[in-house]
Amino acid sequence: MKLIDGRPGVVIYNLLINGYLKNGDFEEALSSLGILDEKGCRPNVGSDLVIDFSRKGLLPKGFDYCGLVEKLCGEADVARAFRVVNVLWMNGNVPSLIACTTLIEGLRRSQRRDDAFELMEKMLKDALFRIS
Repeated sequence: MKLIDGRPGVVIYNLLINGYLKNGDFEEALSSLGILDEKGCRPNVGSDLVIDFSRKGLLPKGFDYCGLVEKLCGEADVARAFRVVNVLWMNGNVPSLIACTTLIEGLRRSQRRDDAFELMEKMLKDALFRIS
């Protein structure tokens, strides 16, 4: 295989990450995702990868996806951040309070008040915080 500029890009890394996942090698998949980010390539699998890990029960207990939520909200992809939090929460990966407040702020800035209130209600219901 000949690379145009001599360096692998996002397509090559996506293939590697997919292969590692199919072989159950969580650490190598995360490592490749980190290298991709360091090289300035915007991974198009980040949130989907975390969701896939969650569905397969591969996320470590207590995995905090606050950084992913923060990155997505910072890139004005609040809809995707909201979806990630909801899917992971449904799969038993409860978000941290910081991840939730980051998402609430992103939803507020995007004029999605109903979604922000829905998230706050879920946080109260699942006792992520209490009103004293």
